[in-house]
Amino acid sequence: SKPGSPWRRRHSAMAQNFGTAMVKANAQDVHYQAFMSELLAIAEFEEETLPQVIGEAAFARLHRLGSQYLNMNPYYVLLLEAGCSAEEARAAFRRMSLQVHPDKHQGDPRASTAFEMVKKSYEKMDDSNKLDLCNRICAGAQKRVDEQIKSARKALKKEGKEEVVPEDDPRNYRRTVRQSCARPS
Repeated sequence: SKPGSPWRRRHSAMAQNFGTAMVKANAQDVHYQAFMSELLAIAEFEEETLPQVIGEAAFARLHRLGSQYLNMNPYYVLLLEAGCSAEEARAAFRRMSLQVHPDKHQGDPRASTAFEMVKKSYEKMDDSNKLDLCNRICAGAQKRVDEQIKSARKALKKEGKEEVVPEDDPRNYRRTVRQSCARPS
């Protein structure tokens, strides 16, 4: 979308509201504030809804601004939902590794780093114990987000404002949980 498009303005306003509510709920958490500042700078909180990201789009997604945090989340890298099975993780790894494999993209310096990101993500969930750990981390992130939403609603109520937060939209909620999984500690 173009810089001045209605979608970009609406999207930017939504991101700003999201950032304001969540940062207020975490005013004492310096790491969280730094993380949110970087994510807000991305200006692209779009959810990956494509069943398969191909070619240039796969490289761009894994190398875009802010990806160092987002790529900590193996679900984000492999385009999986939390709670996936080992078979789904393996299938996603195969699909993504084929998309970014250096042998398929000779001469592209991003191919080897993208392949390593995909490989590292799969290694975080390649057996049942590791996958269980990833699922527990995501469950913890969901719990944190739920608490933050509750705090944000409480703050809005105290200010006499409508208790509506962007996470009321299921896509925004999933996106926030996904970003919280990638939060640096």
